[in-house]
Amino acid sequence: MKCLRNYTRTFSDRKTIDSVSVSAGVNIVVASSHHAASLQRFSSEGLFRSGLSRTISTGSQFQVGPVHRLGFECDLTILKLWIPYAGVWQAGWYTLDMTKILLMPIRAVNLFLCVGLFICLVLTLTAFPAAATYSGRPLAADGPTEVTIAVFILDIDEVNSASQSFDANVYIELHWQDPRLVHDNPNEITRGLNEVWNPRLLFINQQKIWPTLPEIVEVFPDGEVVYRQRVWGAFSQPLKLKDFPFDQQVFTIQLGSAGFNPNEVRLIPDKGSRTGIAQKFSLADWDILDWRAQTADFVPSLDEEGFAGFYISIEAKRRYGYFITKVIIPLLLIVMMSWVVFWVDPKESGTQISVAFTTMLTLIAYRFAVGTDLPKISYLSRLDYFILGSTFLVFASLIEVVVTSSYAKIGNVERARAIDRWARVLFPLVFAFITLETLVFRYGL
Repeated sequence: MKCLRNYTRTFSDRKTIDSVSVSAGVNIVVASSHHAASLQRFSSEGLFRSGLSRTISTGSQFQVGPVHRLGFECDLTILKLWIPYAGVWQAGWYTLDMTKILLMPIRAVNLFLCVGLFICLVLTLTAFPAAATYSGRPLAADGPTEVTIAVFILDIDEVNSASQSFDANVYIELHWQDPRLVHDNPNEITRGLNEVWNPRLLFINQQKIWPTLPEIVEVFPDGEVVYRQRVWGAFSQPLKLKDFPFDQQVFTIQLGSAGFNPNEVRLIPDKGSRTGIAQKFSLADWDILDWRAQTADFVPSLDEEGFAGFYISIEAKRRYGYFITKVIIPLLLIVMMSWVVFWVDPKESGTQISVAFTTMLTLIAYRFAVGTDLPKISYLSRLDYFILGSTFLVFASLIEVVVTSSYAKIGNVERARAIDRWARVLFPLVFAFITLETLVFRYGL
């Protein structure tokens, strides 16, 4: 408060006043003995021009010095200031009402909030009729709302057999008719997707996807609504890996109109070139065989009602060249290395056992190296059977070495050599059978 001449105020009862700012030259009139006790301390601090050497009592008057802030510590109701202004303003008693001073910012905040709420209410009431107008399905009285859908798979970047998923780049386009959106503009207009009725299309088997186009629709003068979007992300796909790595798979992208059953929304596949797949994908280890697109209702469970759906699927065959060169051929060499012990004289038992153990350790290291390239499934694939059979053969060669060495130590060298001669024929035949059965011929389980 830089000047107290413009208003009258009163300190609230039981309030503690830390400081009051007044102009220099204002006379302070002590109204009671309680004020005198409070002001006595400040007289010794040089805050007044007069009254420095006398005791402060009721009725005493003091003038404020160069320091413009007076500190008071009291719980009195009223502090009176005598302000002797000549001319326009009459000298008299002025009181400070701290309750009004404290309520001023509160009232200002309340006024601001009231104005803000009023503006929000007006905007809400203005927008509500437009939102309510398009909340229902267009042409609901004529039966299901027909939505033409086009899905084009631009690319499939990767197929992860371990996680049973694939990454795809997909373009979708929807067309439907809404007479409520007919307008006189010669060109199409854009609206937010949530501002108009839409079939609420979603990807059923998505894991994580990212849309790359804004969520808007184009409204043509005749009321036709067009929605376009391009998404990229991962899609889950249960794979049948019993024939891995000589398998064929079907990769499916399934879409559904959430919340609308087939009696409410009918998805119609686009007959033009906007539905299909690209001529070439980024997949290095798959060959695309065929594709197809059709409508199919999605039913989450037998107890629930299904809703309108659409899917596009791609049939592909895995290129197994990588697994032949990186997995199968190295394993063939490891198994053949274990047969070297059959041509070592049984008397050289140390050499035989060293070769057998080295082969076994090499096979264990090999299993760790190729483990990341194999799918983690609960059943055995064709490659799993091949690796498992090869492991048994290497272990069997180690057992054969132990047996022949035992016979050689007890002097029965001829029997040990006979076992080696049989092993030279038997082990390759068993390994050939395992190879043909697991990698060439199909098996039925």
